[in-house]
Amino acid sequence: MGFMLFYGNKRRLNFTRNIRHAGLLIWLALPIVLWGLPSDYFHQGPVWCPSKLIWNWDCPFCGLIRATQHAMHMEWKAAWEFNKMIVVFFPLCFFLWLYVCRRLWTMKPH
Repeated sequence: MGFMLFYGNKRRLNFTRNIRHAGLLIWLALPIVLWGLPSDYFHQGPVWCPSKLIWNWDCPFCGLIRATQHAMHMEWKAAWEFNKMIVVFFPLCFFLWLYVCRRLWTMKPH
């Protein structure tokens, strides 16, 4: 009985470690995928902003996805033209990305 408890616990630890590694790989791949897309990738397509759809006015976050995509490609002037909040949002996203990478890397299994 003791062997089965140990073996089951070891399998659970391996499973959580594999999930953690998969999450880390996905999180690390996110900026690479965004860099691989062209900077004008999000210019076409439907509008998803509820304020634009319902009231037809721009909220403070309108254009932030397009601005972020341009900032990822180091096109700072275009990013600034889409949304001025990019100077706060882009560094915040970068530090959040670093924080989550560090947490996933150093996470201890329970």
